[in-house]
Amino acid sequence: MELMLQPLVPVHQFDKLPSYFIFAGLVFVPLTQPYLHEYGEDWYNNSPRRLCERALRELPRKAGEQLVILSQVFLILPLLWLLLFLFCILLLVGTFRF
Repeated sequence: MELMLQPLVPVHQFDKLPSYFIFAGLVFVPLTQPYLHEYGEDWYNNSPRRLCERALRELPRKAGEQLVILSQVFLILPLLWLLLFLFCILLLVGTFRF
C-alpha cells in the first residue's frame, strides 16, 4: 500500500469554489498557492515570506489540516488595530486548535 502525502497548502484548486469565513468584518481563507499567485508573476519574492515558506515546505500532520489566514479586514475605524494581524496564520479558535 502506497501512501500519498498531500501538501499542507494545495497547489491547484480545479473544480473547487473558494471557501472563506467572515466573522466581525474579518475574512479568513485557507492558504492556497493560487492565493499566493495573486502577488504577481514573482509571487515567491512578493508574497509574505512566512506564508510562502510554509506553503512550499510543510506537510499536514493530520488528514484535512489546512493553514487558515486572515486575508482581509472590512475596515471599521474602531477595528483599525486588527490590521496588525493581517496575513497571520490562525492556530486557535475558542478551544479548537488547528
